[in-house]
This record gives sequence, structure tokens and C-alpha cells, in this order.
Amino acid sequence: MKRSSSPFPLTGLFCDCMENFWNDGVFDEYSDDHFLIRAIYQDDIYFQNLFIEKSYRTQFYESFGINFIMNLNSRINFLCKHFGKDKIANFLRNQFSAGKQNYSEKTFFEALAEIHVLAHFLAFTAFSVTSAEYEPCLVENSNHNPEARIKYSNNLTLDIEVKTPNFPNRTITTNYLFPATLLTNVGRKLLSDCCKNYNIELRLPRVLKIKEFIESAGSKFTQIETKKHINMLFINWSYTDMWENPLFEPVSLLCNGNNGILITDAAHNQIELNESDLQKISAFFIYTIPEETLLFSDFRYLFRDRCYRIIVNPYAPYDSADLIHNLTRMSVNYPQELSKNLTSFFNLEDKDWSNELMELGKIIDENTIQ
Repeated sequence: MKRSSSPFPLTGLFCDCMENFWNDGVFDEYSDDHFLIRAIYQDDIYFQNLFIEKSYRTQFYESFGINFIMNLNSRINFLCKHFGKDKIANFLRNQFSAGKQNYSEKTFFEALAEIHVLAHFLAFTAFSVTSAEYEPCLVENSNHNPEARIKYSNNLTLDIEVKTPNFPNRTITTNYLFPATLLTNVGRKLLSDCCKNYNIELRLPRVLKIKEFIESAGSKFTQIETKKHINMLFINWSYTDMWENPLFEPVSLLCNGNNGILITDAAHNQIELNESDLQKISAFFIYTIPEETLLFSDFRYLFRDRCYRIIVNPYAPYDSADLIHNLTRMSVNYPQELSKNLTSFFNLEDKDWSNELMELGKIIDENTIQ
């Protein structure tokens, strides 16, 4: 039986928008395993296990389903108001369904990240919205569209693209090394061999993820032709396997002093980065979501927890730092401000690793791309 044939389970709880979509059959093809369906039916056991797995504070899980739906309902209302109900219904029916009966929780969280970002920039910025378009076709003869174009009362135009990378699993007991800078081919081979000798798992910099996101955004964004036009690439790094310091990797790849993508073009040829795509991005907004953002669908918790970096792009034609700060009231950094001398991140078992780390550090220092 279709879900729309049954009454919405949360009637009377200020979920009118979700209830209307339920009655319209938008959720009929959703898997029973879908995060949203579990929340609607208040599957406390599922959310208790999820909170334990994610190391969230467990006092939230018992009321999670109701709170999640009520707060998501308000964000969906924002989207419907500005983008139109039909477009949001199509988004919910397809992208947010995350594969329907072939449900993928990864795909769901990608779609949820889009809602968090768009709702925030429609409702909680310093300037009022004068117009908004969902998935506008900005590049002629292209099938690739950014998430949204929003225009504000100060004549600012903001184009938004949101990315959520996937990461491999990692065991906390495994010795682990991550170099935060790009190495030569010789250096990667030497470092890999040395790590194998010492029973250390090596994770090489995942710079190709960043490159892929830059080039994808570049295919959707138009050239920045005025100071009042901002193209912002959001990267939700929440699900990284480097949970001890989640933003270390992306910030290092963009801003490390040796070959950070936004510091020098030393690595651009090495990774075959198309600089014309890079020039279309005004700023990078890299973040991880606090548990309250998941619970309340409220992006503003990033400001409280400081679990974000907004990094302006010096390769863009205009400096957008002041405009972005005035719009968001959030801190904005230039790449040089985040350029640190750290060359690697590691998590090793409790013993004296001084000799091994000296050897590994020497390989990194002598084989860093300059």
C-alpha cells in the first residue's frame, strides 16, 4: 500500500509542509530504511545506534524523529517559498529519496547538506532575498547546474554549489599517517615503503577530491564579472575518516605553504588542475556539521562551534572577503592566514616513535613538490 493512502503519522505537530508532500505521494517510493521515514515513524532504536556510532550526545536520540521532522519541515517551507513547491517536490521525490528502493544513506546526507546550506542562505543572512532560482542553467548549452542562484537586497548575486565527499572506513587502533602536503612520485613511493616497514597505514593526500569539486563547480559557475557576484563552493567534510581533526586535510591541501592550491600554482600542473575553473570560485566554505545541525537543520551551529573555514580564493578576479563577511557575519580567511608549517598528521600506538617519525619526516621534507 502506498504511504499516501495512510494518514501522515505526525499530524498536528506543525509539519504541514511534510504532511502535504506525504499526501501528494512524494514519499511513496522511499525505502523503509530511509532516514526520513525512520524519523517519521520515530524509530528510536535506529537513532540510538546511529548516535552511538557517530559519538553524538545520547540525550537527543529519544525525541530525534519528531524534532528532526519538525525542523526539516520549516527548512523545506523556506525552499518552497523561494524556489516553488513543484521544484522542491521534484527534489524530494528524486534526489532526496537517495535511490528510492536502492537507498543510499550517503546520497541522502549529500541531499540533506544541500537543504542545510540553501535554507540558511535564504533565511538567515544579513540581507533580504529579492529573488532565488533552484538549479539555474547559467552556462549555455550545459546540463550542469549549480544548486542555486540567490540575489539579495544589497544587489549581491550568490551562486551556490554543494559537495559532500565519501571516505573509506578507518580503524582507530590502526597506526595512521597522513602527509598534509603533495609529494613527488619518488617521495610517495619512498614514504609508502617506509610506512609498510613500520606497520603504519599511509593515507596520501586526497587532493583529487578537491580537484574534482573545483572542476565540477567550474563547469556550472559563470565567470565572475563584477564585485557583486560571488560563486561559493561548499564542501561538507563531515564524514572524514580523520575524525580527530576533521578540517586539517582540506584546509592543508588548499593552504599549506609548500604547494597549497590557493597559495601557489606549484601543484596545479601535477594534478592537472584547470585554472580557468579555479578562477570561477570566489571562496571555499569547508565545514563539518555539529549534531545540533543534524537535529535542528540549522546551519548556524557552525558559527557556535567554529567547525568551518571560509577561504577566499586569490585566483578569482575580485576579493570577496568583506562581502561574504557582511552577508554571513562569519569569519573569513585568506589562504596565507591558514598556512601552517605542519607537514603531516599521525595517530600511532603508545610507544616511542621518535626514530621512525624522524625518518618519515625527512622523506616528506625532501620530496615535497615546490
